[in-house]
Amino acid sequence: MYRWDEDNFVFFSEAYVPNFQTIIDAQPRRPLQYRRTKIDFRSRDEALAWTLSAYARRLAWHWRYEIAWEENAFKIPFETWVLGPPISEGAQLAEWFPRETPNTDYRLMIHYNPRRYDGFRVPPVWPTLYSILKGEYKKTFPIRHRRLEKGEFSALKKTGEAFLAEVLSAYEHGRDAVDQAFRASGHRYWFSLGLPIP
Repeated sequence: MYRWDEDNFVFFSEAYVPNFQTIIDAQPRRPLQYRRTKIDFRSRDEALAWTLSAYARRLAWHWRYEIAWEENAFKIPFETWVLGPPISEGAQLAEWFPRETPNTDYRLMIHYNPRRYDGFRVPPVWPTLYSILKGEYKKTFPIRHRRLEKGEFSALKKTGEAFLAEVLSAYEHGRDAVDQAFRASGHRYWFSLGLPIP
């Protein structure tokens, strides 16, 4: 699912995510000047958020699109928010998390990129990235989606779209509004820009 306005693009995905070491092993190579700098991820979810944003950043750069300059590729905010199970009553996306068979590997991902940056048009890289992850990167970075029946997905889609609309509106009002939207979601979350050094 995704939504956009004149300035912003947000994308929603869900999946069972691989273990910590698989995520680390699948991370894209960083620019040469940063490769010797160790990154200490405190959790699998933090590593996941960084990895997805780093892949999106690399994809945008390699597309040789309007933003095909390294200095811009590392300035544009390709953002990932990973949401875990509910931590409070009334969590906005609680229905997405399987109740009958709880699974600690299940996560929701909200992604963002601006539609323009410094006068250049920015492509919505996230749908393409997930197609790649389900295709050529399937073995190295396995993300497995839930098998949702049509009726079940229709019910869940409403809450997902409502949350995406809220996040999109928050981006129109600045960083504080975005942070507040995720704090008020009722879910634990992790955030990353996928930059060479988090």
